[in-house]
Amino acid sequence: MNARLDHRARQPRREPWSRERLIHERSIALANALDASTRVTYNSHVQSYLNFCKIHNFPTDPTIDTLSFYIVYMSKHINPRSLPGYLSGIVSRLEPIFPDIRVNANKPIVRRTLQGCKRLNPKAIKRKRPLDYGDLQALINTLTANADYDDILFVALVLTGFYALMRLGELVVPDQLAKRTFNKIIRRSSLKIDSSQYQFLLPAHKADRFYEGNTILIQSTDSAPNAIPVMQRFVRLRDERFPNHPQLFLRRDGTVPARQFFMDRIREALPGDVGGHSMRSGGATALAIAGVPDNR
Repeated sequence: MNARLDHRARQPRREPWSRERLIHERSIALANALDASTRVTYNSHVQSYLNFCKIHNFPTDPTIDTLSFYIVYMSKHINPRSLPGYLSGIVSRLEPIFPDIRVNANKPIVRRTLQGCKRLNPKAIKRKRPLDYGDLQALINTLTANADYDDILFVALVLTGFYALMRLGELVVPDQLAKRTFNKIIRRSSLKIDSSQYQFLLPAHKADRFYEGNTILIQSTDSAPNAIPVMQRFVRLRDERFPNHPQLFLRRDGTVPARQFFMDRIREALPGDVGGHSMRSGGATALAIAGVPDNR
């Protein structure tokens, strides 16, 4: 069947592009196909593969043998559960150069080698403990009348992450500059707050492929530590210091809080094995205990 242009079908008049512009625009689209943090991670995985080939005097051509040898070797140096992510990064970055790499990576010998390495090198999953209401109240109690600005910011972040089931990476920026993007930073202009609730727009996150954003809503509660007064206090101080800055969450020095800033403070403030995921898992646990269904 030959496709023919039907002149009776009306099409809006559009100017044609030169081939050079088409190539240029396609390059821009391809460069933005991956999130900035994912791109940095994938580049690191490729460097791992290239270094493996170099020290073993293997060609970089990702044959079935080379990929399976790489899996066996790396399973002795990293958690085998991480290897599927490594392979994804290697395939994504090298496919334009080696079109057969995706087919090779899915061959039975490669997949079975990966499965065997997982069985031969089992590693226990280490999970951080979830936060609970006692942790939240303990943090709120540290905020005296003369509390430090950054301490108030930190507690506001914890309460927000707990009640909104947010990932740490949605509230702070990565430590690596190459992974940061302004598109993901929460804006002060999106915040609406009163004595009963506050809400803001999460402009983009890891699972948001089209940068559509999500509205985050946190309401006042009498049966659990209340996030509203802490957030109100933080916003008042933030607006006094930085009335013209577009970012919502800002440190005392005017920078957006980074992951290390948060991790240092939560380890110092709370006992036990806590981490960035403790907010999200703690909030989810609290909802489950309260009997809230999964689809709410």
